[in-house]
Amino acid sequence: MNQSKFQLKIKLYLILVYTALESIFTHMKLENIEIHGHEVLEMMVAAGHPYSTESLQAAIDERFGSEARFYICSGGGMTAAELIETLWAKGKFVGTTDSFVFDTGKRCDH
Repeated sequence: MNQSKFQLKIKLYLILVYTALESIFTHMKLENIEIHGHEVLEMMVAAGHPYSTESLQAAIDERFGSEARFYICSGGGMTAAELIETLWAKGKFVGTTDSFVFDTGKRCDH
């Protein structure tokens, strides 16, 4: 094998390695993106109807994916279920766990 064919093979190999690494790092970045809890609250307002805990969980999973993670002012890395629980604890919802809405008067403006 002459040197030019060898160099070509090395270049092709490096391109393949670079492409594979770029794909891995892009995927890693996308996996680590967190969605702000405001997105969920605004989704609730736009829907214009009450949710149950189960129906809100399903709506979040449908819109953002079941593997999505969320953050709010006081923390992050939450699953949809953890976000819902935290928003209840912060008084963001009015109603019962079977039928509630976002209390827009509790909206923070940041």
